[in-house]
Amino acid sequence: MKRITDISKPSDQQVVDLVNLDNSLSLVVSDLDIGIPKVNDNLQISTCNTVLKLAKKLGAYGVVDVYYDRIDMSVFNKIGTPNIKVSASPTLLDVLNAFNTFYSSNISINEIDLSTTLATPTINGNLMTVKISHKSLVYVGECVINLKLL
Repeated sequence: MKRITDISKPSDQQVVDLVNLDNSLSLVVSDLDIGIPKVNDNLQISTCNTVLKLAKKLGAYGVVDVYYDRIDMSVFNKIGTPNIKVSASPTLLDVLNAFNTFYSSNISINEIDLSTTLATPTINGNLMTVKISHKSLVYVGECVINLKLL
C-alpha cells in the first residue's frame, strides 16, 4: 500500500513513522541505524519501490529489510511548474529553502543530487530541474521549477 507521510518532517522521521505505523511501535530516529535506500527489485516480496536495511542501535540484534514507497518528485509538478522565488544570486540551498517553503516540505540539501544545475532567476523565471540523490530516504526522481526573482 502506498502511504505518504507528513512531508514537513525530515526524511528519516518519515521512514520511522512508517515503520512505527505498520508495526505498532514507538521507535525514534536516534534508536536506529538507517541504511541507504535501494530500488526494490524483488517484487515477489513487496510491490513497494524501495527497500532499506534498518537496525536498532541498542538492545536488539540483527538487521531487517524495510519496504516502502519513496515519493516521486514528479508529484510536485502535478499542479504545474511552480514559481519558486529567490534572490538574484541564489545558492542551491537558497533554492531548496524556497522550494520547501512553497510546498511545506522538509527536503535536506543532502537529498539533492549534486549534478543539479542552478538556473539564473529572472523576472519571468528560468526553468530548473531539481534532481534527487539516490541516497534520499523519502524522495526519488526529479521535478521542474520556474526560478523567479523575488
